[in-house]
Amino acid sequence: MKIYNFFNKIRQGDIDSVKKELINSPDLISEKDERGSSPLILSCYLDKINITKLLLEFGSDINELDLMGNSALIGVSFKGNLEIVKLLVDNKAKLDIQNNSGSTALMYSAMYKNKDVYNFLIISGANKELKDKKGKTALDYAKENGLLNDF
Repeated sequence: MKIYNFFNKIRQGDIDSVKKELINSPDLISEKDERGSSPLILSCYLDKINITKLLLEFGSDINELDLMGNSALIGVSFKGNLEIVKLLVDNKAKLDIQNNSGSTALMYSAMYKNKDVYNFLIISGANKELKDKKGKTALDYAKENGLLNDF
């Protein structure tokens, strides 16, 4: 029940309760929800930047994966929150983690037409030549979705 409540506090954006829970039970930082998401993956996916910062301060594993092999960076790249993407990259998130389908954060940013995230990840050194299980690269997805029209 404690884990369930902790994840609900993250969903609600209740930073004070999240901080209190982490102080009282530091092991919550490494727990997973029913989808296998860590607190960090969930906070990034839900665009909770202040909670994301707090979780990083408490030592959350920035490259931890959920059941689908997604990292926090992958989750936020398809959502398109550039501020959180920058925060994760600044905190040494691995750019080229491939999930269970072989997709990377860069691929998702291209698939979901998040041009600012795509460009930032390229500038940060993400590999645009990695292939997913369909044999496609991030560059293929960028071309398909018109992200390269301005170049």
